[in-house]
Amino acid sequence: MVAAGLAQPACAIALSPLTDGLLMGGTIQRNGGIDPMFTARGFRAIAPLYIADPAQRAVPLASPLYSDCVGLARLLLMAGSSELLLGDSVRFALRCPGAELQVWHDMPHVFPLFDFLPEAAPALEELARFIVRHDAVRVEPAQAEPGPGTSEDVP
Repeated sequence: MVAAGLAQPACAIALSPLTDGLLMGGTIQRNGGIDPMFTARGFRAIAPLYIADPAQRAVPLASPLYSDCVGLARLLLMAGSSELLLGDSVRFALRCPGAELQVWHDMPHVFPLFDFLPEAAPALEELARFIVRHDAVRVEPAQAEPGPGTSEDVP
C-alpha cells in the first residue's frame, strides 16, 4: 500500500494476524497442543486454500512480514501467548517502526472478539485508546439530544 502511493490510515489494528504465508513462525510448532483453536497440521492443510501456489506465499501482499514497512501507519498488534500465530505478530512488530505489540497471557486467537472472556472488554478498551491516541477518530463531548419544543422541531 505504501509502495503504491496510497494514502495511509491514521492507524491500524491487527488481531492475531497471519503475517507469514510460509508458516515459518516458531510458535506454530512451539504452541502446538496448547492453542485451543488451531494445530500446526491444520494450518498447513488449509494453506493452499489461502494461496494455492506455494511460490506466491512469500509475496508481500500475501505475507506482510516480507514487505517494506517504512511509512506504514501506526500499528497495534494484539495476540495471545498460547496461540500459533504469536510468532507472526512478534516478528512483524520487530520489522515495523513504531508498531506496538500486546501479548495477552493464555488468550486464544482474536480473543477480544469473544465477549464471554473476561479479558475481552479490557482488550477492546485498549484498542479504542489506541485509535483515539492516534487521532483516527475524534471523540466529541456528548451533547444533549434535542427534545420536544426545541428549534429542531420547527419546520
